[in-house]
Amino acid sequence: MSFAEICNSTQIPKALLWDVNQVASWIEGIGYSQYKECFTENQIDGRSLINIHSSTLPHLGVTEFADIKVN
Repeated sequence: MSFAEICNSTQIPKALLWDVNQVASWIEGIGYSQYKECFTENQIDGRSLINIHSSTLPHLGVTEFADIKVN
């Protein structure tokens, strides 16, 4: 499953309340630790996370096409 697909399938009510550190921990926990710093540096909290679109990911530092693509 791509990073974008995982973001889209996360439970919105729960994720909405996450702070930046919780988002970073979640990213690490789903196997995308290489992007943890990108999200932390961009201050992505739960509210921001649920509004991220796959076209936004490269601006945050997610650069691998396989991680961005949405099937």
